[in-house]
Amino acid sequence: MNRLRNIRASIGNKIMAPLVTIAMDGENAWETYKNDGKDFLSYLYEGILGDPGIVPITISEYLKLANDIGNLHHIHPGSWIAHNFSIWIGNIEDNTAWTQLARAREFLESADPDHTNRMAWESIYIAEGSDWFWWYGDQNSSDSDEIFDLLFRENCSNVYRYLGVEVPETLSIPIIMEDREARPAREPINFLHPIIDGRVTNYFEWIGSGYLEGKGYGTAMHQAVSIVKDLYYGFNESSLFLRIDLDKSFMSEAKNAVFEVTIIGKDEHRIEYNVRERSVKGDVPVEKGFEEILELAVPFDVLGASPGDKLHVWISLKVDDMLIDRIPQRGYLAVTVPSETFESENWYV
Repeated sequence: MNRLRNIRASIGNKIMAPLVTIAMDGENAWETYKNDGKDFLSYLYEGILGDPGIVPITISEYLKLANDIGNLHHIHPGSWIAHNFSIWIGNIEDNTAWTQLARAREFLESADPDHTNRMAWESIYIAEGSDWFWWYGDQNSSDSDEIFDLLFRENCSNVYRYLGVEVPETLSIPIIMEDREARPAREPINFLHPIIDGRVTNYFEWIGSGYLEGKGYGTAMHQAVSIVKDLYYGFNESSLFLRIDLDKSFMSEAKNAVFEVTIIGKDEHRIEYNVRERSVKGDVPVEKGFEEILELAVPFDVLGASPGDKLHVWISLKVDDMLIDRIPQRGYLAVTVPSETFESENWYV
């Protein structure tokens, strides 16, 4: 109360009706106060109501009554942590989450400007809660970071789902950095020269490839059955090679299946292989073969990739536009484009 009176005295007659905003934390502070802050708040409200020189009012009410609002020349950061926004922005995890949220919000505003889809708007409001960003970045952590990350991305994803639109693949990638890059069971150790015919033509064509085991598409709370069993990958001087092994019982029922291969380097590329039509569409030319397995060869030059560049790769399996499996299960596989001396550099492996 003395602080409020001092502010009023310092202003004098400069402003006819000065406004002071009081913003108090909704929960965290009060556990350190006597009686959970009930006494403090009661005395504060009594003091405000008992002082004839102080009128409790909302900002919107004030704007309707005040004749001389004045101008703001400076706004102090409004965060209660360190008087700045470092806890909420700046870290790569924070910025990635804000980017996903902004994209979802912009899409929702354009697709439903009249706010008719209540569930989609409720999802974006949930995702806009600041506490998600409290846990992103390296300042704070908990045993539930993985679940918080999943729930944030699910709320952003629900915006698209409730509007009947395919969820962007990027929302399946964890924002928490340590969970983004899938760790293969082994890395490539030599150049490959496979025959792209959809079969394991001989034992040696994939020797020395990298390997990632399929674990089924699911969440942290539920593991689904794996249809994509294994991913073998590798390269030579000119091309990236991918081999997807499938559950054989699925092969006879895969008529409506579509494999979507996403490769992100300097640009994002998506390749779709339609099992029924045995056709490929996408923005880059590829060599393909599908019989017992799916094999793909993608030239590095059409990806705009040079030695040393990193490519982020994942494969989604969809049936009737429904995602039923993915490898890696979450995140992406990181592939470094090799130099011509890659094999000699790895002779000791």
